[in-house]
Amino acid sequence: MKISRMLADAYALSLSRQPHLNASWVGAGVRVGAKLPTSSLIMSVQQIGRIDILLRCLEEDCLADQSMSSYSPFSFDLQSLLSNQWISASYEVCRLLISRKLDDSPAFKSIARDLKLIRIPIDKHEIAEEQRIGGSLRFKRYPAQADDTEEHTYSPSDPTRSHIMPSGVSARGSIQWLVTDTKSMQSYWLERVSLADRLLEHWAIERTVPQSDDKVLP
Repeated sequence: MKISRMLADAYALSLSRQPHLNASWVGAGVRVGAKLPTSSLIMSVQQIGRIDILLRCLEEDCLADQSMSSYSPFSFDLQSLLSNQWISASYEVCRLLISRKLDDSPAFKSIARDLKLIRIPIDKHEIAEEQRIGGSLRFKRYPAQADDTEEHTYSPSDPTRSHIMPSGVSARGSIQWLVTDTKSMQSYWLERVSLADRLLEHWAIERTVPQSDDKVLP
């Protein structure tokens, strides 16, 4: 079988498994796209929605595979790749709406900033809002090892600086990242599927109550 056909089948299967979520993202695209009616913004929102739907199926598979001790590193690589793309695409939609003052509510800015904290290390290999550091930061390896005393110094003024953001799989099977927040000077985990839920909730798209034979969304 051709790879293109296999990917198309996987994509179609994910949509059929979660029709109510698909309807929510279609509605979100219509509502958000109306803010910029002569653009393709509606398509951008619905595309990140379709990636989210596919990822949720991969996340369910991840949980099932972990429970059976059959989780493949190739599965994690694919899930991580799509999750990174979802973060970048979602952030660009949020950045556009905020910069055009089409949605500058505190709640939406909070979602956009969390996306930014993940997106900058992924795409630019640096810490988001590094200008707040005012000097340098010292990092230890993650996960920590008992005999590991080596530290990595991150300096915004160093042209060769880089930041490898730790990532992993959450209890819900979703990719999560350990972000560095230079505003609070703290590190904490952000989960992809939680960010997707927050976007849908903010755009106030009501989900239809699933029937008994439908898959219940997390």
